[in-house]
Amino acid sequence: MFAMQNHRWSALLFPSVALLILLTGCATGPTQQSLQASREVYKSGDITRSIAAFEEAYKNQAKKDTPYHLEKGYLSRLKSKDALSESSLTLLEADKVVSDWQRQATLDLGRSTVDFMNYFFSPIRSGSVYELKDFEKSMLSYSLALNHVLAGRMDLALIEARKMAEREKLIERLQDKKLEAVREKERENSSKSVAGFSRVENIKGYPVNLISHPTINGLRNSYQNAAAHYLAAFLFESQGDVSLAAPGYRLAIELRPDVTLFKQSLADLEASNARAMRPRTHAETLIVVESGFIPRVNSHSSTHSFQTARGPRLVTFRLPAIEGGSQHYPVRSVTAGTSEIPLSLAANLDLMARRHLKDEMPGHVLKATTQAIVQIAVQEAVYQSQQRNKQGNEGAAMLGAILAGAALSFGEVDVRSWTTLPSAIQLGRVQLQKGTTTLKVNTPVGVISSDLNIQNDYEVVYVRVLNNGAVVSKRPSEPLQAYLTPVTRAADLKEKSPSFSLFPQAQASPGESKSTPVGDTTSGAAPSQESSAFLSDVNCKMQEGINALSALFGKKDSSDSAKSMNCK
Repeated sequence: MFAMQNHRWSALLFPSVALLILLTGCATGPTQQSLQASREVYKSGDITRSIAAFEEAYKNQAKKDTPYHLEKGYLSRLKSKDALSESSLTLLEADKVVSDWQRQATLDLGRSTVDFMNYFFSPIRSGSVYELKDFEKSMLSYSLALNHVLAGRMDLALIEARKMAEREKLIERLQDKKLEAVREKERENSSKSVAGFSRVENIKGYPVNLISHPTINGLRNSYQNAAAHYLAAFLFESQGDVSLAAPGYRLAIELRPDVTLFKQSLADLEASNARAMRPRTHAETLIVVESGFIPRVNSHSSTHSFQTARGPRLVTFRLPAIEGGSQHYPVRSVTAGTSEIPLSLAANLDLMARRHLKDEMPGHVLKATTQAIVQIAVQEAVYQSQQRNKQGNEGAAMLGAILAGAALSFGEVDVRSWTTLPSAIQLGRVQLQKGTTTLKVNTPVGVISSDLNIQNDYEVVYVRVLNNGAVVSKRPSEPLQAYLTPVTRAADLKEKSPSFSLFPQAQASPGESKSTPVGDTTSGAAPSQESSAFLSDVNCKMQEGINALSALFGKKDSSDSAKSMNCK
């Protein structure tokens, strides 16, 4: 009876309801407030209590999300060398999500610009699955490589170095595709009433200065990490592979041309390889120092007025915003024995996080604009339900109340991120005489000392500076026996070795399968008929809702994307 009486209204409302339900997907997991206790304890340097507080925050979540695995994996590394295996296995859970992203990204690169735009701005992508930020993807490979080195597994560390290069190539191609999609969406919105809100500078009160200034804009991109590429090159050099080490050093120089250490390492590469042919009394030692804390992401809300056929309507824009102020304790040098080792800033993750948000902001703004349109539709639906309620139509009133409640939580921003990361990575390199030496590091509470046993020809020493001290770890003389399991290494890690990278790859050994190159849609990477049909159906239903919403503004959608869908 209700549907018969309100056929014209329901034809407008139901597509809007469907679009609203899709758009109101929200992140799951502990609140930021519940995680704050763990973060504060972590910053103080009490890793055991920090992990306990972290687990307490997640105790009610049966299936742990990706940020859980990122945070837990990083914290476990700092706990003890015995926890390295747990750290890597936990990080590998997050790595599975990145592998899924790689497969999906390969499909996305095969889409037309219009199809990719519809997918990229599709509300169904706003679910509970956390997609790592681009610089977090690179940092995940770096973190796993560092773990493997500290466990004495150089072979696994080199796999991660190649994976990182592969993912960066894919990110670069996907960024170009996203840029095309954003430009196409801007052209599509240019004739609509929301066109004035297509730039973040037009969003009232948004702190643009925190994501845009010369230092941030001067970065080559948001995801390539000079520290990670230098570490990869150092590892290849340690294996005597100059042909693979040299490109890594060159890329580190391109990313940070002001760092003398990078240029000197490339210049000394041939000499280092020659020294490797002779017995060594000294070890090439790389000091990796992480300090500070990466800035958190918060939600910024602002209210704006939109003009509609019924007059002005107020809507709320919600966008991610990054906190101001750098949480960085500069460590200018460390001392090993009698040698003072100067440190160079190799990666500023604080700036990389801000650059990432700046690069992604056009997409965030356009999505927020789409959400604003739906908020207006909800207000219109509530108004119509109130009018029908005056006529005794209880069904319309109840549906209007449901929509009004949904609008209150509409368009929430996912503020999750990898918060245990440092704000800076510094590197130093020195030749240390083999034997026992003492490393001294300046921290916010004074100098801490740690004894090191230098035995390998190439050593890596890891230091994490915290507010109340530092954690020091070193590559062992022999691989840790309890590190990972044979099943994990064979089935999980080898399978993920890259198909292409910045570095040439050796021929596959007998019996080892070769993977399909990323982006090669000619051999198994093309979308199936089922997935293509599903995408087409989603796009058509979205277009139906958009056409209905456009009617509120007295306009008819005639975009090229609408014409190209061939919807029934």
